[in-house]
Amino acid sequence: MLSEPRFSNSITWMPHGRAWKILDKGLLVKEAIPPYFSLTKFESFTRQLSSWGFKRLHRQGPDIDCYY
Repeated sequence: MLSEPRFSNSITWMPHGRAWKILDKGLLVKEAIPPYFSLTKFESFTRQLSSWGFKRLHRQGPDIDCYY
């Protein structure tokens, strides 16, 4: 999903390549999630990310709200 140019308006890698960021939640749920997952809600997607071990950075800085 992250490597697909057609989803670059909704989800993207950070320049350093160690994290990724959701840019548009609505667009992500509408266009990017359905080809890969059977989820229909953003909250379900974030719960799935947590179960896979992804952590979201809540501190200030250039990577705020990014997933590692």
